[in-house]
Amino acid sequence: MTSSRPKTKTGIASLPAADQELTPKRKAKLIFSMVTKERGTTKELRELVNHKTILELILHCVDMTKSARARVAASAKRKQHPIDALIEEIVRDQPKISAKRLARELDKQVGRGVIYNATDTAWEPEDVRSISRSGLKDRLTRVRGKIRKS
Repeated sequence: MTSSRPKTKTGIASLPAADQELTPKRKAKLIFSMVTKERGTTKELRELVNHKTILELILHCVDMTKSARARVAASAKRKQHPIDALIEEIVRDQPKISAKRLARELDKQVGRGVIYNATDTAWEPEDVRSISRSGLKDRLTRVRGKIRKS
């Protein structure tokens, strides 16, 4: 026989009657939903959080949520940097180009649209962060790999 718990006006099941006990896992889920959905009263939370094990379960649930968010953010597609698109175009035309030669090619592109300024340490496109010259070899390797995959 299943007992139906009345819903509170916030939509979360109210605490069980005194004769019914919640398992620590069920308590943790209830607290977690109250905290994450900003529902429930402080009094209800205090009644539930009275044991160290329950708090540990809550922390575990919160950590899993942060981990899940981080996993989604890490796998999200990102917009290609304009200079990476330019590097890709140059590498498609000259697949065996060296990093030094690519640097010279990028220096020639200053003022032609993508790169508006070149310094001794970086190339500066408009409206996005600059690209360091020291990372050019890594970018070249990454672009070559991308071209090979496509």
